[in-house]
Amino acid sequence: MRYDVAVIGAGASGITAALFAAKNGARVTVFEKNAEPLKKLLRTGNGKCNLTNSSIDINEYVSSDIDFVKDKMFSFSNNDLIHFFKTLGLMTKDKNGYVYPLSEQATSVSAVLLKEASIYDIRIKLDSFVNLIDKKQDRFLISVEGDKKRYEFDKVILSTGSKAGLIKGEKENGSKLLNPFGLSFKPFVPGLCKLKLGGYDFETVKGVRNEAKVSLLINEKVVKEEFGEILFWEMGVSGICIFNLSNHCAGKYNNNDKMTVRIDLLPEYDDAGFEEFKEFALVSLLLNNEKSIRELLNGFMKDKLSDMILDLCNIKHDTPVSDITKAKLFEILDRIKNVTFNILDAAGFESAQACVGGLNTNELTNDLEIKAVPGLFVTGELIDVCGPCGGYNLQWAFTSGVIAGEKACC
Repeated sequence: MRYDVAVIGAGASGITAALFAAKNGARVTVFEKNAEPLKKLLRTGNGKCNLTNSSIDINEYVSSDIDFVKDKMFSFSNNDLIHFFKTLGLMTKDKNGYVYPLSEQATSVSAVLLKEASIYDIRIKLDSFVNLIDKKQDRFLISVEGDKKRYEFDKVILSTGSKAGLIKGEKENGSKLLNPFGLSFKPFVPGLCKLKLGGYDFETVKGVRNEAKVSLLINEKVVKEEFGEILFWEMGVSGICIFNLSNHCAGKYNNNDKMTVRIDLLPEYDDAGFEEFKEFALVSLLLNNEKSIRELLNGFMKDKLSDMILDLCNIKHDTPVSDITKAKLFEILDRIKNVTFNILDAAGFESAQACVGGLNTNELTNDLEIKAVPGLFVTGELIDVCGPCGGYNLQWAFTSGVIAGEKACC
């Protein structure tokens, strides 16, 4: 039997699902709300498209069921993905574990996927916002906003993505399409995003970048640590390492947990090295009595960050070095290694690169088919699976698309 399969959403997981359904003999129609397919993929990795990671750690995903994620990755791994793209003529490169197309252009990825879709006669209907999925006996009926026609299919693959990156007023239909089926769903909350912090006027350090070790503490217990470049913005801190911490904050901003971020602005020094550094700074203090404490600090850190440290220590910027005791100097230096702020909230969906939350995995079979609605499959960000930066989320999109596409033909 040749199935008629609808895929709702022409993102990475949707196009992949469509390809693997078509390869297995299905007639496939893709409904996409935007005027172009693969719109989000074209923006990933700053337009370079970080396809996957060469050393994925499953435990880095945030999900209600990590074993569920692990099982799927065995079905279609990062190596399988790289091989798949090679068969399409797309070569890749590995940059410190981050895997990109050799061209470092997301358009190369989009081009090979859409060419393959055309080879398999996959129909992509753009500007088609699906607002209803109904099931009558063994057939699915799909309604498109502004279209009086109702489309019939044997199987449906829902690949709409999450609310991440939605601009104000833009519609999100994935979770709403599932609502009539009474499924358990974790509300979407922003992931991989900037954090809003309290305790300082961050306008004064807006735009400043610095290498750092950052730690997320929940109720004073360290739950996640990351190294990398941070970027201060007007309400807090950003950067890839902060994005990765934000996944573990998601959904906890308004409960009773105390969440703080601890920033080490001198990550180059371990404990022993830092003790030597402090002794060097003490010698510098004694040799530079004519300077202010701000001028002394500017010898080894950015001026705006030294201002922030002095503010947090309640020390005037122009305080003469001669007035700074050894104990006070060491207090300042210890603060540089341990700058702690309360986490107030996430920056919001518009700036989020992904979302935490989605359809609970216990609603799905191993084939990503909804148990209560046979013939309806779900992929990608719509499922309660969210990874860190570095190709994790695109890998999940491709993996889930392959599984759903193949199984929708059985």
